[in-house]
Amino acid sequence: MESVDAQYRLMALALAATAYRASNGTYPGRAEDLLPDYLAEIPIDPFDGKPLKLKTLPGGLDLYSVGPEDKNWRIHFYLGRDLYEEKRVKPAREEFEKNTAGKSAVSH
Repeated sequence: MESVDAQYRLMALALAATAYRASNGTYPGRAEDLLPDYLAEIPIDPFDGKPLKLKTLPGGLDLYSVGPEDKNWRIHFYLGRDLYEEKRVKPAREEFEKNTAGKSAVSH
């Protein structure tokens, strides 16, 4: 249930960052830039009790939760079209078509 809670909190952070970009022309450089105009407080990560993380990347933002301590993973929420396209998990069919484009199905 904590992962669902983290995702909702990341969505709230993402909406605030998107509104910030609409007003300022760029994404915020840090989560604190969203206070108080876009958020009353930075959402808390349900896994470590600290504010959710916001990292600037070329072309967008990586918003993330640290995830559960006993597992080595994070919940990421990417903002920015190019960044999203680069980082998203592609459906198997899309990956197959990309990897087989221009190749003949019959080998000799």
